[in-house]
Amino acid sequence: MPTYVMLSTLGPDGHARLRENPERLREVNADVESMGVKVLEQFALLGPYDFLNILEAPDEQTMAKVATT
Repeated sequence: MPTYVMLSTLGPDGHARLRENPERLREVNADVESMGVKVLEQFALLGPYDFLNILEAPDEQTMAKVATT
């Protein structure tokens, strides 16, 4: 499967939700994996993006679906 790199940001509520419930990150990863995408690596970032994700997906359409969800 192709490997993709995705930069992501949290919305204003996302920061608070993640702080209150750190397990939310695992829940989101489970949602991503239920779409047929494997989370290989995930890094928290400083700066304009909050996370760098390295993912394996069967095709670009599946990855686009994850990126827009």
